[in-house]
Amino acid sequence: MSAGSASGAKRDGGHLLVQLFIVWNLFALTVWVAHPGPGPLSAIVNGYMLFTGLCQNFSVFSPDVNTASADIVADVKLSDGSIVTWRYPQNSDASLWEKPFKERYREFSTAMLAPANRSILKNAAIKIAREVQAKNPAKQPVEVTLKVVWREVSLPGADQPAKSGTNEFYRAEISFE
Repeated sequence: MSAGSASGAKRDGGHLLVQLFIVWNLFALTVWVAHPGPGPLSAIVNGYMLFTGLCQNFSVFSPDVNTASADIVADVKLSDGSIVTWRYPQNSDASLWEKPFKERYREFSTAMLAPANRSILKNAAIKIAREVQAKNPAKQPVEVTLKVVWREVSLPGADQPAKSGTNEFYRAEISFE
């Protein structure tokens, strides 16, 4: 066997792997979008889509794209009456290596703001309270107020300044008993 035919075989094997990878991803995207219902196939595909982050809703391509940027903050009231401000992790604060892993934070914060997901807010408030308590063990969190800090994205050439504001969207009393 000559050296040329050996490298050709390697190249053909590499092409086959790339083709299989592309076919698998197209198949997984099709199953993900079609939602055939619960079953072993959807369980495998759903796990893959969640692990790889390919489970996007692709709203960026829709006619109604977001025109505002939103950040989540929480005011955590402690047992002594003091208030600690907790900031939701930002992908912009991450290094280039960390960014892909922290992208889920942004997706979760978007999900927190959706009215259909109000049921997750109590658990999010408890998690925030526990994070704050870990940094201040002597003081018990008694209340968490979730807020969204938003600002409109200015369109190119816009003459008026972009609007911004802060809105409270959830408040919970916290008890770890």
